[in-house]
Amino acid sequence: MTHISTGPNESNQTWEFYLTPGQSSLFETGPDISENGQLTFKPAANAFGSTRVEIMLKDDGGRDHNGQNYCSGTIDIQILPVNDPPQLINFKNIELKEDERFTPIKLDCFSGPENEIYTQDIVKHVVNVSKPEMFKQIPEISNDMLTFTLTPDAYGQSDITILLKDNGGTDNGGTDTYLSDVYTISITPVNDPPTLDDIADPPVNSHSDIVLTGIGTGADNEDQQLFISAIFLTSRPDS
Repeated sequence: MTHISTGPNESNQTWEFYLTPGQSSLFETGPDISENGQLTFKPAANAFGSTRVEIMLKDDGGRDHNGQNYCSGTIDIQILPVNDPPQLINFKNIELKEDERFTPIKLDCFSGPENEIYTQDIVKHVVNVSKPEMFKQIPEISNDMLTFTLTPDAYGQSDITILLKDNGGTDNGGTDTYLSDVYTISITPVNDPPTLDDIADPPVNSHSDIVLTGIGTGADNEDQQLFISAIFLTSRPDS
């Protein structure tokens, strides 16, 4: 503020400002005006809107003989909205066993502070899967639910990253996008039994070799040592 004075020929007087904001909830501190007319205030966290502030400037000259010791006016303060990014909360790394069925998880997220929650929508995507070969159905988000299906016999670790975007825009320096931390889906290996094709009964009194087929350690990704042994069972006719 400029051209501040106590009046003509009254330089020996002092003055003081008095302010009354129409909507004080918009401010964490202030508004205040210093003696030299500097207006200062700090908006409250996440607050926006406009308010009219009444200002009175009063000197100490008194009101004797119909004197006037104050003047008043108003100023309008507008605090512009700035979009806060959406947030993903309470999401954790996922641990499963090989071939275990994954139960879909509902994503817990919000679009920002309370004055944005009920006015914005959030779009959710899985934007990175480090080992897609581990999944028959790649991790995806549908109707706020994270879903995926494991590739049979797959195990190991795959990192995923989730992107959230609301429709609050980026005006006035706002942010409408949130890229999550990296989360890990860990699949613990489970040993599969070895395989062997069915063996047909040899002919009676046959001394021919029996060829075993279909011998394996289990799944293709199980590079294990295999031990084969035969157990001979003898029987005798009932007497």
